[in-house]
Amino acid sequence: MAVEKDSMEGVPPLTWIAHPVRVQLVVGGSDQSVDGNLYTIDPLTGSLVLVRFHNEKPWQVSWIPREGYSSVSMIDEPSPHSQRYSVELADMMSNMFGMRQVEEVDANELKERRQKLLSWLRANHVDVKECDDGSLLIFGAARIQSPFTEDSCYCDNTIVLKRLRALVGKVPK
Repeated sequence: MAVEKDSMEGVPPLTWIAHPVRVQLVVGGSDQSVDGNLYTIDPLTGSLVLVRFHNEKPWQVSWIPREGYSSVSMIDEPSPHSQRYSVELADMMSNMFGMRQVEEVDANELKERRQKLLSWLRANHVDVKECDDGSLLIFGAARIQSPFTEDSCYCDNTIVLKRLRALVGKVPK
């Protein structure tokens, strides 16, 4: 009896979005890879979308179906076609296609919103860790990034993501 391989095995976690990655391609037995910054992952199929850079500007968007790659690894040093991760890069990438409405929030308001969310989560006995990049790690599995709203929650598990977004939506204004 053949054991079916999990189709999502080898798919990177959503926390890698905007980070530089190297994707090992499945190309007729040859060893080829492509570098770029991870734009998104289809949670149902495992397909990837990379943003590739040229001269430090977005240059190409590449879609790679799950069957088209064998592995994905985060790279420490950016390549000619990727950029080092930063909050600014993540924000730029999230607004690239005009899919998110840009909310103008000054730095003090953002800091206050983050602190209020952090205090509220802790008061409600939610396991939350402050990360070096300013994001909040929830129960070691989900992440809330700037601007700390329902739309800035990320998790591989869609059920957890839905519940986290609902929870963040209940934070008193």
